[in-house]
Amino acid sequence: MLHYFMIFSPPLTDLIEIFHQLPGIGPRTARKLAFHLLAAPASFLENFSDVLLNLKSQTGFCPECFNLSKGSGDLCAICADKKRNSQIICVVENIFDLMALERGSKYEGVYHVLGGVIDPLNNIHFEDLRVKELLARSSKAKEIIFAISSTTEGETTVIRLSQKLRENGYAGVISKTAVGIPMGGTVEYADSLTLTQALAGRRKIDEK
Repeated sequence: MLHYFMIFSPPLTDLIEIFHQLPGIGPRTARKLAFHLLAAPASFLENFSDVLLNLKSQTGFCPECFNLSKGSGDLCAICADKKRNSQIICVVENIFDLMALERGSKYEGVYHVLGGVIDPLNNIHFEDLRVKELLARSSKAKEIIFAISSTTEGETTVIRLSQKLRENGYAGVISKTAVGIPMGGTVEYADSLTLTQALAGRRKIDEK
């Protein structure tokens, strides 16, 4: 708890506490943000409030790939784009990685947001990931690309998923991003050229 109740009004204290709960926001930044809003015009605060309320009501997850969409049950812009090759699925850990690939490469397929990687120390297990959903989509895919961070957890996840796909009868190509992303590196923080090279230089990780 940040103890400002003896100095600030309760609404300001509550706002500082809320900001401090956000990732990467320390006490000083939380105070700065709260005082910025306190000094802002009422019209800005009204708009800010509307945006926050709409964040939940007008944002959902794509039922196909689990990217962000305009609303619950709506396809995301990528899955809805008829120009994208739906027979190539790029599997990523999270939406940040998807955004990085879209920003930095010329990939023309679709995605599958896995929801993380196997990480027992953080209580994330294989069954916690969107594996069933990937298996359901795999029957229509010619290639499945793993754009997963080159960490121990990421490599373990790729191996398990590859095995599961083959066990489920998937007969297409399974590949992984190759050059560009070093061991221990993450997709989200790679630069545009690196991501382009990593996708273009992807390699098969098993032979069918």
